[in-house]
Amino acid sequence: MKCTELRQRMFFERRLLKLSDKGLSIYEKDKDGEFTNFFDYDNFTGKIRLHTQKKSKYLIAGLCVSSFGIIRSVMFSKNIDILYTLISGFVVFMIGMFWVFLYFATIKKSRLLHTGESEAIFIRYNKPSEKAVEDFIRDFVSNRREFYRSKYFLIDNTSCYEDEVKKIKWLHSLDMITDSEKDLMLEELEDRHKIEDF
Repeated sequence: MKCTELRQRMFFERRLLKLSDKGLSIYEKDKDGEFTNFFDYDNFTGKIRLHTQKKSKYLIAGLCVSSFGIIRSVMFSKNIDILYTLISGFVVFMIGMFWVFLYFATIKKSRLLHTGESEAIFIRYNKPSEKAVEDFIRDFVSNRREFYRSKYFLIDNTSCYEDEVKKIKWLHSLDMITDSEKDLMLEELEDRHKIEDF
């Protein structure tokens, strides 16, 4: 198994995510203090997705203010000094564009490692780089697969036949074993079951 680390720095937060043969350790340091959490590979559902957090109110405010600046310049350009109208319209338009810029500047992309139906671990997608995060996710998936295979892959002779069949099908549904491995395990289990019944 690979023991991979991912270091992430944000404004007031530093994180170290570390993979081991048992799970994922997260060390965080922020303005509130230092925190450590450990998540066993059994805690993860296997669902990994890209999440984008956007502050749409910034975009809406920016577009509304910019539109107001343009409309104001067009409507009042005939009645008032044209230079004053254009300058004031341009200033209002630029304020609106600042809010649009703020919208794009605050978009946060994260990779989510789901630990439940509504719970997930957020990994910032571009810290330190997208490639480093994707490599870390790839190693996470590989380590999790190896963990499941070492813990659940072997047939337990003390367990009942039905439980072992369920375990094999469960491993296959999680993509921890291939079709051929599933078939081979079921065949071996069937043979053992026949011997025990004999």
